[in-house]
Amino acid sequence: MLMDHFQQKYNLTKAMTLMIQCKPKSLTNLYKYVFEKLSLIQKMQIFLTNADKVNLILRGINDLPN
Repeated sequence: MLMDHFQQKYNLTKAMTLMIQCKPKSLTNLYKYVFEKLSLIQKMQIFLTNADKVNLILRGINDLPN
């Protein structure tokens, strides 16, 4: 009911989901991955320290196969 009365201009949940799902496709694409992830982090429109941003980027890399 509230959603009917307020136009949603920005969806934080969607932005966060996209950022979390962003993973590097291979080791050769890490450079591209970092900038893609940073772009998604900035789209969340919330304040994060540089350390927090690095943490989010590295967290996605941890899932790479050895």
